[in-house]
Amino acid sequence: FFGCTLLLMVSWVLAPFSWVFRCWLQWLSKAFIAKEILWDQEHEQKGLRIPDGGLIVDVGANVGIFATYVNHVARGCSVHCVEPSPTPLAELQKRLVRLNANIHKGNSYMAHALALSDKTLEKANFLSFNISGWGGLQHSYDMDLIPNTLGKALSWLLGYFKPEVVQVPCTTLDSWAHAQLGERCIDFLKIDCEGAEEGILNGATRLLSNHHILQVAMEVQGKDRCKRLRSMLKGYGFESIHLTQSQMLRNSEYFMLYARLVAPSVSIIIPTINEEDCIADTLYVAAICKPPAKEIIIADGGSTDATKQIVLETAQALTSFLKDCPQIHFHSCPEKGRGPQMNYGAEVAIGDYLFFVHADTRIPKDAIALVRRTLESRKVALGGFRSTFAGRNSSYALIGFHHWIKTHYVPLILRPHRYIWHHLRLLFGDQALFCRKQDFQSVGGYYCHPGEDLNLCYKMTRVGQIQTVDRYVETSARRFDHYGVCRVSLIHVAMVLAYELRMPKLARMFYPSQDQLDCRRKELEEADMQDGIC
Repeated sequence: FFGCTLLLMVSWVLAPFSWVFRCWLQWLSKAFIAKEILWDQEHEQKGLRIPDGGLIVDVGANVGIFATYVNHVARGCSVHCVEPSPTPLAELQKRLVRLNANIHKGNSYMAHALALSDKTLEKANFLSFNISGWGGLQHSYDMDLIPNTLGKALSWLLGYFKPEVVQVPCTTLDSWAHAQLGERCIDFLKIDCEGAEEGILNGATRLLSNHHILQVAMEVQGKDRCKRLRSMLKGYGFESIHLTQSQMLRNSEYFMLYARLVAPSVSIIIPTINEEDCIADTLYVAAICKPPAKEIIIADGGSTDATKQIVLETAQALTSFLKDCPQIHFHSCPEKGRGPQMNYGAEVAIGDYLFFVHADTRIPKDAIALVRRTLESRKVALGGFRSTFAGRNSSYALIGFHHWIKTHYVPLILRPHRYIWHHLRLLFGDQALFCRKQDFQSVGGYYCHPGEDLNLCYKMTRVGQIQTVDRYVETSARRFDHYGVCRVSLIHVAMVLAYELRMPKLARMFYPSQDQLDCRRKELEEADMQDGIC
């Protein structure tokens, strides 16, 4: 009885001091975060930047200090603040209302009351403490972390061992981003979740694999967890990774990890010769890819029509309404021919990867992400897409299927040993080929005569495997419209044989010029118009 009475008296005496100390520690916690973010700007010292017009995701937003920082340094950003704890959530929402009222910056802010982890739960137990910024999901929160930093006595005085358990919705970052952001890339991901950061990244494998997270700044607890997270991010292509510890917390297990994705840049190379009818559509489709290419190079072989003028006008229009429009360059090549033109484009390209697209081919919107994902494996030297043909009065689905199986049976007939032992596959130009610039230069580039695609495939097997992406590019079927399906198929067979016999002049005789195709197409269109009038 005496012991219980003494304990009650001590608690009654210390209660006011405990309340005052909690308020002081609350202020100190906010001041420390503000100093680190607003004044020290430590992430900028590590090479991380908040870009204008960027997409920012703040996981564990607390009361919105990082959102305030974004409002100071950037314009036109979309900031999503994720905070499950009810204690700071109300203050966060009030702060975001004030920030949204600042129309001069053009930033937009949104609060999301949910938790992120590696699994989806309708209701997950969340530990909420009196101190704002403390708390986390019960299954991942380390209850020994704060006592090891502040001491057990001080932690008891602050009421740390009696947290409030609240239930909050929980999902993965992949699922949340798909529902809220669509296919947009996260330019800056900030995580401060008291031990849940590993689970959050484990729930973001799709975003990380597609290189849709460009920069990461997060607080990490424990040296072992730091090593695991560093290894994980490095495996996803993050090359600039820094691990630091604040001077005030040098004896604790709190660390800051900063990582920046150095994604390989992609140059799209389009060879042209009198392509005024289709080059504008091809340019538009290539420019709206997400993520965008580094540049689009038009390698022209001496067009006599309005190709150059259309390219320049389209480039100006795209630059005016696309924020992240790639640079579009028009180059007049010294030598005419598809092989020499693509070689010239590769020579002036500054990208790490080369993506060769014909002027009448439409690539998918996520083509750049697919190129990067395929070439992530060093085993792959050359890649291409499956092709489908869209032409006059028909979709040519059967020809597209034949084009796919031709990738396998032609090398099996012509080079069976390479097909079996070196994974030789024959890809053709209308499949939008791509490779590393270093590998392309090491094999000597394209053959300067007809059969350049076959030659490149043969040479690339010295470097690595050839892989077909299970996605489609759409190519015009104007050659089939001109000659018919059977005749074009025979021409392709004859060209392959001419290449195998080393007779480039004979191969040129089989293939029609672009002028012939355009004339024939216009004749067919005029005939259709006359039939319609009749």
